[in-house]
Amino acid sequence: AEGELFLAEQIIEGEPVVLGRISVAVDYRFCETFNEKTGFFGFFECLYSLNLAKALFEKVKVWGKARGLEGMIGPISPSTNDVLGLLVQGFERDPMIMMPYNMPYYVSFMEELGLKEIQTLLAYEMPISREIFEILRKRAEILKRRKQRLEGITLRNFNLKDFKAEVERLREVYNNAWEGHWGFVPWEQKELWTIAKNLKLFLVPELTVCAEFQGEPIGVLIAIPDYNQALKKMNGRITLSALYKFLFRKWKIKDIRLMILGVKKEFQRRGIDTLMYLRAFESALKLGYEGGRCEFSWILESNWPVRRVIEHIGGKISKVYKIYELPL
Repeated sequence: AEGELFLAEQIIEGEPVVLGRISVAVDYRFCETFNEKTGFFGFFECLYSLNLAKALFEKVKVWGKARGLEGMIGPISPSTNDVLGLLVQGFERDPMIMMPYNMPYYVSFMEELGLKEIQTLLAYEMPISREIFEILRKRAEILKRRKQRLEGITLRNFNLKDFKAEVERLREVYNNAWEGHWGFVPWEQKELWTIAKNLKLFLVPELTVCAEFQGEPIGVLIAIPDYNQALKKMNGRITLSALYKFLFRKWKIKDIRLMILGVKKEFQRRGIDTLMYLRAFESALKLGYEGGRCEFSWILESNWPVRRVIEHIGGKISKVYKIYELPL
């Protein structure tokens, strides 16, 4: 991959003032996987000025054309394995950890600059409650009676003492489960290990689930507390007082984000996802998250098998995100 970052500045009283920003990138593995000459734009922020937004996207066009690309899609910041989408519905809610947020007027910028919607991503939300737990428990019991193929499936939490091996098992399952879905580029070992190391301190082992069959990993689920609730109190500063606020607020977090879910293809549609949801919700209740919210994000609008399960157990769409294309 390669990329570049652009800032829009204006000199005010002799000092440069940043008015906007945008990133550009091309992931050659994405181009190869989908047989497209497509790049990404992302990290878009801009004051309320259509001309300023137009100038930033002109940079995107010039950069993409110089590399022989036929289109730029985004916001993708900076790859499809990172932060995706422009928020178009659900502005009244704060973003959960590692999910995007933007000003509502960005949506009109996309339309007025001629960008086309190409994908819709959804976030679902449900309360962390005993009522939801009971729905999951009853659904799991029905599945176990009807689906004998669930025999031999075992569940366990991730072993952080064997972290490197666990990350490799996660990569194996996730690459198999998501192969063929829009935007998915298989995780390379070094890439996932870098992400995993950054997340390790934030993981709560009880909110991770690994499904196995005859000792082999076949499913993974990872949920993490919404640390944004604590990070927001730091006001963008890393000082002793800010760190104290983070640590104090960290123990008061009630919401969680279910950010990774995957079941190997040959084991899909058997109800293994329901078993993993049940295990995670049971742990969340025991850990004191009752009364909070669980966000499932993000989910492709076209991924009906996952959407049906979430809606059946009480999930409601809370946020909608769009991916746009800028033709070159």
